Amino acid sequence: LRSSETQLKERENELQKMAKYLKNALLKKGEETEDFCKRMRAQSKRIQELEKVVKEMESKRFEDRQAVCAKDRQILLQREEALQKHEDFNRQLSMLREEILLA
Repeated sequence: LRSSETQLKERENELQKMAKYLKNALLKKGEETEDFCKRMRAQSKRIQELEKVVKEMESKRFEDRQAVCAKDRQILLQREEALQKHEDFNRQLSMLREEILLA
């Protein structure tokens, strides 16, 4: 009977040690999981911030391109106007030459 009691006590001690070990292991895993979740949330937030910056940069580039295109259109219109004036001047000059030759 005594040996059975001793065996039961030893078994109970082993089970208590195992329970303590498992509890500590679970606590550690829980902390690791919590840390992992925190890191993932931080990464997710950083990714969102970077996506926002990228969108802003793309928007800025688009606006810059629009401004360049508007400037290019303005330059083209100015060139067309200058060409038209030059053609008008040449026409008038030709007409004056003809008048002088006919006179």
